[in-house]
Amino acid sequence: MNLLSSQTNFSTTQGNQEIMKRITLFFLLFTAGTVANAALQNDTVPNTAGDLKITADDPAMQEIDKVLMASYLNHFCFSADPNLLNAYGYAPDQIPTFSPEITAQRMK
Repeated sequence: MNLLSSQTNFSTTQGNQEIMKRITLFFLLFTAGTVANAALQNDTVPNTAGDLKITADDPAMQEIDKVLMASYLNHFCFSADPNLLNAYGYAPDQIPTFSPEITAQRMK
């Protein structure tokens, strides 16, 4: 009888340890989530540029936009020339269909 009660106490101790591990894990995750949420709520951008005003038609911003767009378009070889873009000579109102072989060849 003593042997049986010691085995029961041992399994109960293991069960209690498992429960304590789960409670501890839950508590740690809950605490970490709460701390992370508090950090996000307190994360504000300092107002260091409070006097910065940009108008919609600011000439400096328009010039910066032109330079950036020119750089982008030149880098990617952008063209609006219809003759260059229409390499296969399709009519403006034509919607071509291709066989799978032609599609695979043109995607190479």
